[in-house]
Amino acid sequence: MLEQHLISTNKQDFEQWREKRLEVERDLNELKIIYGHRIEELRNQMDEERKTVISNLEEEYSTMVDTLINKNDKKFAEITSFFRGIKEENLKNIQKNKKMVKDLKEDERTLIKDLHKRKKSIENLKQPRQANNERKKKKEEYDKRLKVLKDEQNVMIDSIKTRKNNIKDIE
Repeated sequence: MLEQHLISTNKQDFEQWREKRLEVERDLNELKIIYGHRIEELRNQMDEERKTVISNLEEEYSTMVDTLINKNDKKFAEITSFFRGIKEENLKNIQKNKKMVKDLKEDERTLIKDLHKRKKSIENLKQPRQANNERKKKKEEYDKRLKVLKDEQNVMIDSIKTRKNNIKDIE
């Protein structure tokens, strides 16, 4: 009997433990269901927040990139217009120098013609010294003007070189 009593007590204890375990499992399952939904909702909410933050950051980044591109475009346009101005100025100077050289060549031709005429007239009038002095004076004037033009040309070349160096420094 003692054995039976022990067996029955063990069975009762076992049944009680089994019922408690089932009850705890039910409670656990209920908690999983209740809090599982909450956890899922929190995860979804956090995912949405994360996506929103990422989207905002991407928009900010895009805006910053666009701003930088616009600033650089403006600077590039300024540099381009600066160099166009230099180019136009240089072309004008080149045209001016070409015209001056052409005028000098015409002056040279006229001077040569004048020299020939004077030479003939000097020979005809027998005044070689006087005509020679005049030719020397005109040649000196021509050389002076030619020197002035060459000096101006050298100054312009130096100016162009300086601007090119400035451009390289800017780049």
